[in-house]
Amino acid sequence: MKRKRIIIVCMLIIMAVAGTVVFLRIKADRTKQMDPSGITVAYDGVTVTLNWGNAEDAEYYRVYRKKIGDDDYKFLEDVKKCDYEDTKLEQGTNYKYKICSVGENGISAGVETEPVTTAVIQEETESVGDSVQKVCDVPVMMYHDCVTQKDLDEGILFDEYAVWYKEFEEDLIYLRDHGYTTITAKQLIDFMEGKGELPKKPVLLTIDDGKLGVYRNMYPLLKKYHMTASLSVIGEEIDKADAGVQTKEMMEAPFCTWSQISEMSASGYVEIISRWQEMMMM
Repeated sequence: MKRKRIIIVCMLIIMAVAGTVVFLRIKADRTKQMDPSGITVAYDGVTVTLNWGNAEDAEYYRVYRKKIGDDDYKFLEDVKKCDYEDTKLEQGTNYKYKICSVGENGISAGVETEPVTTAVIQEETESVGDSVQKVCDVPVMMYHDCVTQKDLDEGILFDEYAVWYKEFEEDLIYLRDHGYTTITAKQLIDFMEGKGELPKKPVLLTIDDGKLGVYRNMYPLLKKYHMTASLSVIGEEIDKADAGVQTKEMMEAPFCTWSQISEMSASGYVEIISRWQEMMMM
């Protein structure tokens, strides 16, 4: 009788152990089934996009990332959808991702992606002969003439390209109050050739032709607000103004003389450039 009891107890123990093994195996199998499927990785030069299939019984997904060569993954984020976008990337770096499903059965072992390499963003350059020119974005404001009511009373023409004295002053005040710094054409060319740097918010003021209003009205305002402008002159008309002779159509909109041009140039507030240089700035 005693021997029968021992046998029964042994059989119960064996059955209990076997049942536990079966239970653990089932649970392990269920956890394994929670891994997401069909994971894909895409990179557009800025963003890595991950997509995967829904896992059975998954409540959400845990996203990990590591650099190739690192031992461990680093946690990024928990998401409920079957996709994830990563923009916090280092240039020229190899990454791998791992997606784990999380549910009532725990967290899955996870599925790893194929490696993805991020791009190296280089400064845009344009090769011209033996030089390398930097590509930059500088706003350019073009003017022709600036007049006052006094000018009109004296018979000076207000043509279609002219601006009022007050309008030009308001432009300068706006640029000053919004943090812009005027630059010269030479500064821009030097920067493009790698010989210097530009201020944080550069702006280039250009003036065409060389009308008298530049000297009488614009030049004093440039000095007042400590700003610069690049003046592209028509040499023939400056010669005529110097000689006191101008073409009939320009009689009502006189030009500066060479002495006035020289004065403005020497001040440092007005840079004298050719019309060709101005066209290259546009």
